[in-house]
Amino acid sequence: MDADISKLPKYVFRRANGSYRYKRNVPAALREVIPKATIYRQLGTTYDEAIRRLPVIHAEIEALFDLERKTPNSRRAVNIVRERLGEWHAGVFAEGVVEPEWDVTDDFRELAEDLRNTAPKEVVQQIGSARVTPEPMTLHKVLSDYYAYKCEDGVNDLPLKTRIERIKKDLVIALGKNRVEWTPLADINRADANAYRDYLLHRLAPNSVLRTIGVVKAAINHVIIENDLDQRNVFQGIKIKGTGASKDDRLSMSDSQMAMLLPAYESNPLAQALFVTLADTGARLAEIVGLEARDLDLDSCWALLHKSG
Repeated sequence: MDADISKLPKYVFRRANGSYRYKRNVPAALREVIPKATIYRQLGTTYDEAIRRLPVIHAEIEALFDLERKTPNSRRAVNIVRERLGEWHAGVFAEGVVEPEWDVTDDFRELAEDLRNTAPKEVVQQIGSARVTPEPMTLHKVLSDYYAYKCEDGVNDLPLKTRIERIKKDLVIALGKNRVEWTPLADINRADANAYRDYLLHRLAPNSVLRTIGVVKAAINHVIIENDLDQRNVFQGIKIKGTGASKDDRLSMSDSQMAMLLPAYESNPLAQALFVTLADTGARLAEIVGLEARDLDLDSCWALLHKSG
């Protein structure tokens, strides 16, 4: 199949020899770390081949841009020092223990001079001063640091990890990637917190929104205390209409209701198992579907429920 060049997808163009290429301009903000104005990738010699490869190549380039946006200059500086001066220099540089009177300060100044026209200015400044500028605290980093803190004993908490990844995605949808991944935590305000709450209320019950925001609130409180930050938690005290227990909240099903509903689930073993487990434990659906095989003893007919939060 061939195609008119005017109908080609975005970022795709046809060369004079008939082959297809992916062409993407590097964003101006990334030109210092990706030393080229345009990125090219070969897509294939036919239109069909190009269309098949396009999603993969596009995802690869998007991932490259995203990685460079997320990489703080402090990490770039440490990596360059490690590559050019060695592990010892990188270690004392990252820890910020290099004293001005040390002889090795000349190594950092010379490296900075050598990088002056090839590396971002902030990277050059950090290396030249032998001092790493701390990575700014963001909502994304807050949640990552909180998960690392909760797993300090070396045991991964899969339910918490899944929940935090879901929270990160929802925050990006509600506030935008820039606000979540690059904006300093001190610049996040109550309007951002309310926007996140309003987004969640479109698909979750008020009490579920309260629990979700509770995780964000706990993560920020942890970071504020650990880093001795002089700022308030804007997720604290958010009003969520409809939260709290009511007379109709999670009432148990009667025996007659159970008898009426059970036949509808008996044809599907998995659905029946979920229904019976929900009825017997009083747990929420999310708690049941998140159970792992090792949490179930089919012979003794019991399920191990973990405390959340």
